[in-house]
Amino acid sequence: MMAVRGNCGVQLWDTRTWRSVTLTRKGARSVMFPRDGAGEGEGEGGGTVVALIGGELRRWDLRAAWESDTENPASEVVWRGWGESWASLHPDGTSVVVSDRDYILRVDLESRAVTPIMPALPRTERPIVDATGRWLFVGNWRGAPAQVADLHAGVTALRLSESSVRGAFSLDGGILTVGLPGRHLVFDPGRWDSPREFRSREPGLSTVAGASTVAPGGALLAYVEPPHVVRLGDPRTGEILATLPNAERYGIPDIRFSPDGRLLVVLTLEETVIIWRMDELRDGLEKLQMGW
Repeated sequence: MMAVRGNCGVQLWDTRTWRSVTLTRKGARSVMFPRDGAGEGEGEGGGTVVALIGGELRRWDLRAAWESDTENPASEVVWRGWGESWASLHPDGTSVVVSDRDYILRVDLESRAVTPIMPALPRTERPIVDATGRWLFVGNWRGAPAQVADLHAGVTALRLSESSVRGAFSLDGGILTVGLPGRHLVFDPGRWDSPREFRSREPGLSTVAGASTVAPGGALLAYVEPPHVVRLGDPRTGEILATLPNAERYGIPDIRFSPDGRLLVVLTLEETVIIWRMDELRDGLEKLQMGW
């Protein structure tokens, strides 16, 4: 199962039948499947899905959503903040990391208990915690410097002063990829002084950081050169492997590998979703002697 969010709302898609259901038409910044939810490829099963709608963290029952005959099936508010914010699933799978007005918080989805993690800095966004629970990355948009915090030691391990910064950890926490204006950096967490670098090759939005995602296993990176170029690279070496076509030249705000690595999902500003089947893509590139 796949969830797609954007300014036009949140949709669920069954990736076997491509049947869809609209959960809400309100704009959403984050959508997550908790540990009890269905992952990509599991079909129209049980569990829940959680989305951040404005300043509210809302939860839907998946089975009830699929069985609903109308849009906007019933949901419940798990947490309410002060306004527009960002969220990501905590690695424990049962809580959510949320950036609120004054603090970055951990919200337990069952007990609804709220625990402050660290103070929030002005105009920082997209907080994510790695799989080990040690590293917290916080990006920015024309605000305070982005940073990586060591939650075990209670100190800041890395600061990035560029005006637009976004990041993503690999599923196992072994890689942090960071988008900056004009380039992407790949870090091994704990070794912050020697990142690999992918520099942008085409003119674009030189003031905006691009999204990125790491495939399971950590051997493949997909990243965006704003506004509309998608490249594949080897995060271990910094080698660019392929450039994916985007004939419509839609701007791309987000990009994700599915949990099993079979799909690369590209979200565009036109609310169009481009899905690459990685086995077919690899086979096609190998025929052109361009595989990886």
